[in-house]
Amino acid sequence: MRLKRGINGRIGRFFKENRGSTFLMLQLTRGCMPPTFCEQKGVESSVECREKHAKNMTTIWSLVHPWIALRKKRKVIECKEEEKKVEYNKIKIFIGTWNMHGKLPPPNLAPFCERPNHEAPDESDRPYCSPFAEHPYHLLVIGTQECQHNISHSVFFPSKEIWENRLCEYLGHSYKLVKTETMAALHLAVFVWNKCVDWIIDIQHASVATGIANLFGNKGAVGISILFGYTSFLFINSHLAANKGRLKQRNNNVKKIQRELRLKGFNKTDKAQDVTDRFDYIFWFGDMNYRVNLERAEVDERLEAKDIKTLLEHDQLLEEMKNNPIFKNFHEAPIGFTPTFKFDITDHEDYRHSGPLPHCLSSPAIVQPPPARYDTSEKNRVPSWTDRILFKTRIPDKDAKVIRYTSHMDVLGFSDHKPVTGVFLVDFDWNRTVNHRKHAHPLQLMSKKDNSIISYFSYSNGNNSSSIISCDDETSNNS
Repeated sequence: MRLKRGINGRIGRFFKENRGSTFLMLQLTRGCMPPTFCEQKGVESSVECREKHAKNMTTIWSLVHPWIALRKKRKVIECKEEEKKVEYNKIKIFIGTWNMHGKLPPPNLAPFCERPNHEAPDESDRPYCSPFAEHPYHLLVIGTQECQHNISHSVFFPSKEIWENRLCEYLGHSYKLVKTETMAALHLAVFVWNKCVDWIIDIQHASVATGIANLFGNKGAVGISILFGYTSFLFINSHLAANKGRLKQRNNNVKKIQRELRLKGFNKTDKAQDVTDRFDYIFWFGDMNYRVNLERAEVDERLEAKDIKTLLEHDQLLEEMKNNPIFKNFHEAPIGFTPTFKFDITDHEDYRHSGPLPHCLSSPAIVQPPPARYDTSEKNRVPSWTDRILFKTRIPDKDAKVIRYTSHMDVLGFSDHKPVTGVFLVDFDWNRTVNHRKHAHPLQLMSKKDNSIISYFSYSNGNNSSSIISCDDETSNNS
């Protein structure tokens, strides 16, 4: 390259001779002009210049140094944030299932679902806060069977508005109800922690009837799929065929649900015939109605001896999960609780307590209940684990981690079932950028009650759209 004349030519020639030495660069950035550049008339030497303008001289270094220091500090902060993201690289999910026997529980849903502690300060405003201890759930999913009304009544009046409002009121402003799905007495509700709402990209919902003639919704399943960031989830709440001897019908119900639950995968390649193969993480729960293959007397004897292990060896669902391909890749956490079905229904007046029944949020759903008794009716049904939570993933080496899997035997005895809940941790890279999150745009959300706009937050992806419902708006509209 041809060097220019004048001062630029002198600098270029000096660089050529010294090959851009590090020493020269230090001289230039710190205001020390080499003597070679000072031969031209009127150009002061660097020493003279520094002595003359020592106090007020502005150099390249004096301008750049503060910026470099600030950038270094910013990098340190970013590194700490990245380390925190890696440390908390999980999504915390609550799953609850409860056959309510056509009733509604008190407004306080504890201990079935612990109410968020609004007074506890958050560690951060970011969604990747610690998923452990008392940190809120990122996703909270509640499935009920025979909810609010009995099955026959729900076939004609399926609305679960009272139950939904009660859930929103109980959970408060910390969660937003993003989607519900109802079919007869089946109901499924998905809540998202309000700091994670921006991560909801798309939502789908569907239902399948497996009841009378495979047409009525007295039995079947409801499902909701969610695209959370770049990870897809499928939640299925089902109520399968009842009675101990109808194992084949239950398995057929599962096959029909897998084949006919019309929820498309969020990727073009997700075209598996089985709906549970189209999503990253699947949680299937509900009143599965699988029973224990033993006589009542033997079951009572084992329960008296607290020998749950022997009873589980005769559990129909565990046996099917081992041998039946319809449950391939599905898992269940170890069961450490007694059977959740079938209990005698206890009238309210049978409760040993003083004062009125619980009716407000400050009153728990348990008020010194009498010892739960398994079925003492003429049918004398065998105690069984009918209420279950199964899960699977299609991502290699990314299984859901079970934090808690338990039943709640101390809730009020208005139902012949006891609720079952599970808490899971799922791997999620909060650092990963999702392109379509940047292009998401808000859509108007219509109120179910009066078709008025109650929120203006939603995302669309293609022809499918997802709606974000504010619990605060729901409760305020109905109050």
